Order: sequence, then C-alpha cells, then structure tokens
Amino acid sequence: MKKADAQYKALKDLGLSPRLKNPHKGKKDKNYIYDLEIYRKDDIKFFINKIGFKNSKHITKIQVFEKLGYCPPHTKIEQRKNILSKSSKDL
Repeated sequence: MKKADAQYKALKDLGLSPRLKNPHKGKKDKNYIYDLEIYRKDDIKFFINKIGFKNSKHITKIQVFEKLGYCPPHTKIEQRKNILSKSSKDL
C-alpha cells in the first residue's frame, strides 16, 4: 500500500470525504505525484480543529482567514503576522 493510499484510508476512517487523484508525473521530475485533497468545508474544519498543522505558513493563512474572512494572495509569513498583530480598526 502506497503512503497516499494509507493516508486516504486514514482520513476515510475519520469520517472525512477525501479525494485521491490519479498519480501523474511532475513537470521536471521522473517521480509520480499523488494529490490527496480535503475539499468539503466541514472536512476542512474538522482537519484544522482535530489534526491541525505544524507549518507556520499554513497556520498564519488560517488565522488571517479567520480574522478577515479571506487571506490576501501572495503574502509572506511576515506580512500575515503583521496583519494578525494589528487591531481590527487599523486594517
């Protein structure tokens, strides 16, 4: 069983509805790329609340989204931290 299949099964066992796309070759890479997606709003909320992220890139994007209702595209981590440190009236 490939890692992507095991991760897919684990998410299904948690009651989520993930999508596992067919493997494809990357642009410059000889290796196959496996896309595993969680796309339903309730599944995303469950994943964030129960599993979460370790990467501050993803954490700050979620925090900015929760604060503003959207996350501005192409922002760096420091820019998102700056947004989070400001009060609502300063935005």
